[in-house]
Amino acid sequence: MSITETAPEGPFVEMHGYPFSGVNQFPVFHVKKITYRNDPILPLSAAGHLADETQTMVGPLTAAQIMKLAVKLLTFI
Repeated sequence: MSITETAPEGPFVEMHGYPFSGVNQFPVFHVKKITYRNDPILPLSAAGHLADETQTMVGPLTAAQIMKLAVKLLTFI
């Protein structure tokens, strides 16, 4: 990412139902390679009202940890 090179970006919708108007200057970054995986770890899209990203990510990750602990506890009993 460049700290000196910028380019105009926008206007487009950041979150479902919340358009952010206008065009702003943002730093430019150049992509050299794109990779992917056949078994993605956490594919999701936060639909609905604009939310803090932590609300979207913490719930599924916490649920996964609780499930892991529950399975460990049940196999111990």
